[in-house]
Amino acid sequence: MAVMASGLLRTSDIAKMLGIHVNTVRNYEKWGYLPDIPRGENGYRAFTAVHLEQARLACLVLQWPYLGERAPLVRLVQSAARNTSSQKMIISQASQRLNATVDMLRNWERR
Repeated sequence: MAVMASGLLRTSDIAKMLGIHVNTVRNYEKWGYLPDIPRGENGYRAFTAVHLEQARLACLVLQWPYLGERAPLVRLVQSAARNTSSQKMIISQASQRLNATVDMLRNWERR
């Protein structure tokens, strides 16, 4: 993995780290699963660690073998992408912000 000199990640870096195709990373952006991605001077996407973790969450949701409906989890990923923040918060605050129950977040954390 060749990280950019600035410490930012490229699309191919994210894809390799998650074991997915680069087009999947681009689709995650298109589908609203990732926060806004700034572009470098060269025009390429410049991902951060926050983008990597958000993409990891999207992978988990899309690949998870569960019996229930997937739509609420997809909405959760999209909501997390819109509300990414480096600010720390307690689980009840995260629950409100993501429009998910505390139990749902704790269950995800356990898994």
